[in-house]
Amino acid sequence: MSIHHLAETLGLPADAVLDVAGWVNTGSEQLVIPLRSPEAVSRCQPVASLLKRHGRMNDDRYLAYVFADTGWGSVRARFFFPSS
Repeated sequence: MSIHHLAETLGLPADAVLDVAGWVNTGSEQLVIPLRSPEAVSRCQPVASLLKRHGRMNDDRYLAYVFADTGWGSVRARFFFPSS
């Protein structure tokens, strides 16, 4: 999946997304998207139709987990999924 598609899905400019996004499975598969800054994490405004297209795991499950290093030994993170 391209950085452009990920950025568009999150409502961010392409330069806010780092180029190492991918699916990981740590007991539950998730689309993990590293962002350039904690502020970019706060600015995310996912587009539901695009999240459904690009963050789809199966017919009824789609999601995205975003994070950025705060520079203080921690990260700022958000998890997006449909509420219904």
